[in-house]
This record gives sequence, structure tokens and C-alpha cells, in this order.
Amino acid sequence: METYFANAQELWEALQEHGGVLIRDFELSHYGDEDHAAGYVLLYKGITHDIHRVNKTVEMLYNKLAAAGFENNMEFTYRDIERPDKYNGAKREAVIELYPGLHMAETDDQTAFEDQM
Repeated sequence: METYFANAQELWEALQEHGGVLIRDFELSHYGDEDHAAGYVLLYKGITHDIHRVNKTVEMLYNKLAAAGFENNMEFTYRDIERPDKYNGAKREAVIELYPGLHMAETDDQTAFEDQM
């Protein structure tokens, strides 16, 4: 699905229609510059004492939404977190970054560049 969404809220509403029961454990969150489209992420809002379980849940939602055709509008990534988990150490939390406009993967950019040559 190659769809352009005007803003992150519009994309979030479309994702909610395809996320099934998993999506209810997530919220649209913003970080950084509000004018920057990549400043929006889907965060897991459930119980977070086991970061490994959180990350697996985020990955499952990402795969479900990618299968529904949203792979060009989001990216699965990790970020550092400061909230404690049961291991009491620094951990990396999985998040889904949202791109309301079309987002091309690096391989797509490379293919487009090669096609121009």
C-alpha cells in the first residue's frame, strides 16, 4: 500500500483499523521537533517490567501492520530507555517510528538512483 497520510494522527487512525487487539496496548507519542514527521512513534503502554516481552510485542505489531501494507509508513527501531525493568540495567526499547508521508527504504532509494543512471 503506497498511501500518503497528511499527518501522524491520520496515519495512527488508519493503523488502528488494521492492528487488531494488539494495537490497544499502544499509544501515539511524540518526541523531538513537532514539525519533523519522524518525531512520532507508537509506544507500548502496557506493563513494562520485562523489556524483552515489550520488544517482542512491538515486533509482532510491526509485522502485523507491515503485512497489512503499511511498511512504507513506519519503521521498526530501538531507542535507549531510562525506565527500570526487572534487570535494573540500561535497555533498548523497541518502537515503531511513523512516517505519515511515503517513506522509502534505503534499498528503494538505491534502486531509484540506479534506474536514473
